[in-house]
Amino acid sequence: MFKDVLDKLLKGEYSARTIRKAHSQEKKIRGVKNVPHYDLEETARRKLEEILDGGVQYKYARETLIALQYCSNHHHYLTDALLIDDIVSHKRITFNNYLKTSTKEQK
Repeated sequence: MFKDVLDKLLKGEYSARTIRKAHSQEKKIRGVKNVPHYDLEETARRKLEEILDGGVQYKYARETLIALQYCSNHHHYLTDALLIDDIVSHKRITFNNYLKTSTKEQK
């Protein structure tokens, strides 16, 4: 589940600005949150330390992975653009305008 997001993070597809913006969305996520495995969290923490030029705690790494996963699975109800794509494009984000992408669309 988090493997694809972590792979993109490790490949350097996300800038520091994108990571910070995605992380800021995490506190808005309601309902049951899937939590990444500790090994994935540790790998993400090390990579985030490189990108953000500083010490990153496990909590920040976990929240960032949760937010990136969420952003990769939700699209805007009008434009159909993924939340992560809008964040990367530096668009204004209105969190409630993004809907869950169906499993049919993910395939």
